Amino acid sequence: MPGFTDDDLVAMFGDRTYERGLDYYQSGNVSDPMVLDGVLYAEVWGSAEEPYETSVTIEDGDVFSDCTCPVGDMCKHGVAVLLTWMKDPSTFTDGDKALKSLEGRSKEELLELIKKLLSRHRGLIGEIGVPKADAKSANVSALMKKIEHTVSSGCEYHDGYRLVRKLEAIADEADALSENGRPEDAARIYLKLVESCLEVYEEYCHESDDEFGSFVVGCSEAFAGIASDLDDEFKDGQIDAVLALVWRDDWSIGLENMLSAIITSKNIESVRQRVVRDIKADRNGHLGRMQKDIVIDLLSNINKSYGKPGEKVRIAEECLVEKDDYVRYARAVLDTGDLEGAFAIVLRGLAVKNDTSPSIRLNELYFELASRLVERKPELIDYRASLIPALSITSAWFKPDEYALVSGVFRRIGRLDDLHDFLIRHSKNRDTVAMALIYDGNVKAAVKLAAQAPNMHPDVLFKVARAAKEKGMPDESASLLRTFSTGVKRFWEHIPPDDLIDLMVNRSGTPSLKDVCDNIVKNGLSGFGAKMIPALAKKSPDLAARLLKEFYYDMPAGAVADASRAISVKLPEQMMAICMGRVNHDCLRSHVHYDDALLLLKALRDIYGLSGKKPEWPGAIRQFATDNKGKKKLIGKLEAAFGADLR
Repeated sequence: MPGFTDDDLVAMFGDRTYERGLDYYQSGNVSDPMVLDGVLYAEVWGSAEEPYETSVTIEDGDVFSDCTCPVGDMCKHGVAVLLTWMKDPSTFTDGDKALKSLEGRSKEELLELIKKLLSRHRGLIGEIGVPKADAKSANVSALMKKIEHTVSSGCEYHDGYRLVRKLEAIADEADALSENGRPEDAARIYLKLVESCLEVYEEYCHESDDEFGSFVVGCSEAFAGIASDLDDEFKDGQIDAVLALVWRDDWSIGLENMLSAIITSKNIESVRQRVVRDIKADRNGHLGRMQKDIVIDLLSNINKSYGKPGEKVRIAEECLVEKDDYVRYARAVLDTGDLEGAFAIVLRGLAVKNDTSPSIRLNELYFELASRLVERKPELIDYRASLIPALSITSAWFKPDEYALVSGVFRRIGRLDDLHDFLIRHSKNRDTVAMALIYDGNVKAAVKLAAQAPNMHPDVLFKVARAAKEKGMPDESASLLRTFSTGVKRFWEHIPPDDLIDLMVNRSGTPSLKDVCDNIVKNGLSGFGAKMIPALAKKSPDLAARLLKEFYYDMPAGAVADASRAISVKLPEQMMAICMGRVNHDCLRSHVHYDDALLLLKALRDIYGLSGKKPEWPGAIRQFATDNKGKKKLIGKLEAAFGADLR
């Protein structure tokens, strides 16, 4: 095998993993190392009750480690094994030599050796083709206790890796029970496995643990798969247990398939009664809306298959506890074609007094139905009753599709102005109200609102300013932008678009623009300053020069060059100094900035020409070349760009 250094291991495994593996090696955590067919094998003790089985394969100088730990590969245990090989290779048993020695053993000796191996590693029995013990003799009670013990002692494995390995062996025994005519016992074990896994989920495991989740799904599917072999009495006896699991499924594992599998035409009424009982008793909201929807839809669909489509409305009505439940009830009625009936149910839900929590779904359904009714029977729409759900919808971030329904209803009944007034007076989300006003074309109200809302989100304010500009209100737009530009401390990425900056500059006096520039400089807003310079160059070269002088080190070289040309019409000497200052700065940094230096030197040449000092340019560039004669790459670029001027 090729030799490795500690630095090689750091490069392969990373600093953190190497340090942990080194600690394991130095602590003597590696046991029973063996090399077999060029692969390193060992047991490495960690925080678990049992050691991890670790192997390291080396091929063409590449290292691959595999382990039974939660990480799985290229882990600290692999580092520990490799370090043991590098530092103490003599501790490794030669597996190839051991196998070679078996060639001279007798049959009796080999059988005795195999017997010893099987007694220590009973899992090998399947590897030699011998079936496990007859499942007919399996002790279900013992398997149940084994599940409890496995889960209680395995919860420290946060990702469930080793826990799943242990539970899979029990699931295999349940499979065997089913195959050997004991489906009820198999079902009990599957139920226990799912129940125990949910406990682990609730206390320890993260919902993103795909392997653990897949195991739970597999157990639930196995239970559903043998349901046809279960008698009706057994199914009836499992309803409460299965329903309890479905209510606990906060991770959308899909345990409702277990419930569906044990529902029959004889017990579906009993299941309905228990579902209603559980939902009615849940006054603290422990049952999630998704779980309730799933179970009620399941019962409704099964009843429909039995020729009882009306049960959907009945069950939904029986399960009215909170406002959100009226959404389910109204949609069930709507499915029958009764639009007005569904709308009346939504109104009942909105009027519920003992549930003060806002129901976004109910409010959205209100306008979904109202938008359909308003065309046929506008008299059914009470604008006062519509204001509260409209306020709730506009309390969240603005969604054009949702607000279109709200706006459409109020516009159709001639109460759009009332809606606007109500939202302006009562909504705390000024951003959404401003967007709603713009959507409806009420730009004047949006501008007034923005002027009175100092904490409005910049993106929303820019939209209001643009709407004002497009509505023929440029002065109002510029006023909003000035207020924003002089008051905000950090813009981050929120900088007005170029056309709005141009509008603000063109519609503002010099004192106001000075206030804007003062704020930009004070707060180090280089990005905003760079955007302001082109617009200021013509109207106020002094302010543009101030910003350029403040931020030219932070700006792209091309932007500095363009700004310098524009401002040099009025202030050529200052722009020459800025360009040369940035050139020297770039040349001192690194040769990778030489191209930027050339951009600025070309701008400097143009400024010499614009200012009437073109004859002085060759002398200036020759002096620059002389000052930097040791920079061969720079000199080469200067000759290519300014060859004639250098001679």
